[in-house]
Amino acid sequence: MKARIEVLVGCGLAILSSLLMASVIAAHAHLREEAAPGYAAATDKASGAATPTAAMPTATPPEAATSVPAPEGVGSPVPRQQVFPVPKEAAPATSARAVQGPGVLLQRQPTPRPRRPTIILDPGHGRGDPGAVHYGPDGEVDLTEAESNLATAEHLRRFLEEKGYDVYVTRAGFGKPLGPRPLTQLLISADLWARVRLAEAVEGDVFVSLHSNGSVNPNQSGVEIWYCGQHEYGTESARLAELALDAAMAGLNEYGYNAVRRGTQEDSTVHHSDGFCQFLVTREVHTPAILTELLFLTNDADAAVLKDDAAREAMARRLAEAIDQFVQEQQGG
Repeated sequence: MKARIEVLVGCGLAILSSLLMASVIAAHAHLREEAAPGYAAATDKASGAATPTAAMPTATPPEAATSVPAPEGVGSPVPRQQVFPVPKEAAPATSARAVQGPGVLLQRQPTPRPRRPTIILDPGHGRGDPGAVHYGPDGEVDLTEAESNLATAEHLRRFLEEKGYDVYVTRAGFGKPLGPRPLTQLLISADLWARVRLAEAVEGDVFVSLHSNGSVNPNQSGVEIWYCGQHEYGTESARLAELALDAAMAGLNEYGYNAVRRGTQEDSTVHHSDGFCQFLVTREVHTPAILTELLFLTNDADAAVLKDDAAREAMARRLAEAIDQFVQEQQGG
């Protein structure tokens, strides 16, 4: 009896194995007859596997669940990785759009926006350096150049931004108060180089350093604009200086102050430095650059005008128009 049961079990296992093998052969034959998309029905003579044609699988909408062709030597298609749309909060702020692809999510290059000209405004001094100062009747300082320069720069930035320019200002405050001793030349030079590096980092198109003047002679007064004629943009800087001088004078006239016109000054010539420009910021930036001297803090009449924010605003408005005219000329407008 026991022997008969063993024979029956053995026969049953043999029959089950035969049925499984037949199913595998039938499935393989069915796959050979219906080749996966992108594959030819013909087989490779050496391996019997389907060979790919030149046609590539087409992109499928992300909501459709499809499969990619099976690699050579593999009998079953591999499910295609689901392609999801870009979340709204992660979408680029340009006209770029998502591109569907097999198994990956690609993105087109963003459409470049037209580049707006960039203006660098450099309010001179500050950061512990007051620049020129004016003393009131009580002998106390009632206006510093650093303060006046920054106020003028803020007005000028506003007017330029209204005209569509990108504007950077090299400082936003006064820094540490002046110590018991003047700043060393090393610290001042390091600060000036930092301003130049900012202009280079943002690829500025125009550099305007805003200053007011000072002199041991309290009778000296007026407006002058400096530039470096030895600069790679010396010709352009000279043109910008002329426009800026006209603008500053026009603004003061509108304000009601008849200022002395001291003209444009070429740095290396005036300083008799044999072709070397003394002002670091206008010498080292790789863009048309000027340095303004808007009135004298050491002259009582000039200083009274600079104390009035309306006068600074009037000059800034006209300077913005001059810078805009210069940029339009450079662009051939």
